[in-house]
Amino acid sequence: PRTRSEADAVSRGEGAPLQGDRLDRLLAGNPGGSPALVERGRRLSYAELNALVSAVAGSLAARVAPGDRVAVWAPKSIECVVLLFA
Repeated sequence: PRTRSEADAVSRGEGAPLQGDRLDRLLAGNPGGSPALVERGRRLSYAELNALVSAVAGSLAARVAPGDRVAVWAPKSIECVVLLFA
Protein backbone atom coordinates (compact mmCIF):
# COMPACT_ATOMS: atom_id res chain seq x y z
CA PRO A 1 0.00 0.00 0.00
CA ARG A 2 1.26 3.45 -0.89
CA THR A 3 -1.26 5.54 1.00
CA ARG A 4 -3.18 5.38 4.27
CA SER A 5 -6.42 4.67 2.38
CA GLU A 6 -4.77 1.75 0.53
CA ALA A 7 -3.45 0.38 3.83
CA ASP A 8 -6.92 0.70 5.36
CA ALA A 9 -8.40 -1.18 2.40
CA VAL A 10 -5.86 -3.98 2.85
CA SER A 11 -6.69 -4.24 6.55
CA ARG A 12 -10.35 -4.70 5.59
CA GLY A 13 -9.39 -7.38 3.05
CA GLU A 14 -10.27 -5.16 0.11
CA GLY A 15 -6.85 -4.36 -1.32
CA ALA A 16 -3.71 -6.09 -2.43
CA PRO A 17 -1.25 -6.60 0.45
CA LEU A 18 2.44 -5.96 0.00
CA GLN A 19 3.79 -8.90 -1.95
CA GLY A 20 6.88 -10.76 -0.76
CA ASP A 21 8.97 -9.86 -3.79
CA ARG A 22 8.26 -6.18 -3.24
CA LEU A 23 9.22 -6.47 0.42
CA ASP A 24 12.45 -8.23 -0.55
CA ARG A 25 13.30 -5.38 -2.93
CA LEU A 26 12.47 -2.79 -0.27
CA LEU A 27 14.68 -4.47 2.32
CA ALA A 28 17.49 -5.09 -0.18
CA GLY A 29 17.71 -1.36 -0.88
CA ASN A 30 19.62 1.20 1.07
CA PRO A 31 18.16 4.62 0.38
CA GLY A 32 20.89 7.18 0.83
CA GLY A 33 22.86 4.96 3.19
CA SER A 34 20.26 5.54 5.89
CA PRO A 35 19.73 2.89 8.56
CA ALA A 36 16.54 0.85 8.25
CA LEU A 37 15.76 1.13 11.97
CA VAL A 38 17.13 3.01 14.94
CA GLU A 39 16.16 2.28 18.53
CA ARG A 40 17.91 3.65 21.61
CA GLY A 41 21.18 4.02 19.75
CA ARG A 42 20.91 0.60 18.14
CA ARG A 43 21.10 0.92 14.35
CA LEU A 44 20.07 -1.77 11.88
CA SER A 45 21.01 -1.62 8.21
CA TYR A 46 18.59 -2.75 5.52
CA ALA A 47 20.74 -5.85 4.97
CA GLU A 48 20.66 -6.69 8.68
CA LEU A 49 16.89 -6.16 8.82
CA ASN A 50 16.43 -8.34 5.74
CA ALA A 51 18.54 -11.12 7.29
CA LEU A 52 16.58 -11.03 10.55
CA VAL A 53 13.20 -10.96 8.77
CA SER A 54 14.24 -13.89 6.56
CA ALA A 55 15.39 -15.94 9.54
CA VAL A 56 12.19 -15.33 11.51
CA ALA A 57 10.00 -15.92 8.45
CA GLY A 58 11.76 -19.24 7.85
CA SER A 59 11.21 -20.25 11.44
CA LEU A 60 7.53 -19.30 11.25
CA ALA A 61 7.07 -21.14 7.95
CA ALA A 62 8.31 -24.32 9.61
CA ARG A 63 5.68 -23.99 12.34
CA VAL A 64 2.55 -22.50 10.77
CA ALA A 65 0.56 -23.27 7.65
CA PRO A 66 -0.55 -20.78 5.00
CA GLY A 67 -3.71 -19.05 6.20
CA ASP A 68 -2.94 -19.58 9.89
CA ARG A 69 -3.20 -16.52 12.08
CA VAL A 70 -0.16 -15.46 14.03
CA ALA A 71 -0.47 -12.99 16.90
CA VAL A 72 2.32 -10.65 17.91
CA TRP A 73 2.36 -9.17 21.38
CA ALA A 74 5.48 -7.12 21.78
CA PRO A 75 6.53 -3.66 22.88
CA LYS A 76 7.55 -1.14 20.22
CA SER A 77 11.01 -2.33 19.27
CA ILE A 78 13.22 -3.49 16.44
CA GLU A 79 12.18 -7.05 17.27
CA CYS A 80 8.51 -6.12 16.87
CA VAL A 81 9.18 -4.66 13.40
CA VAL A 82 11.07 -7.83 12.44
CA LEU A 83 8.15 -9.99 13.62
CA LEU A 84 5.61 -7.92 11.72
CA PHE A 85 7.60 -8.07 8.47
CA ALA A 86 8.23 -11.81 8.91
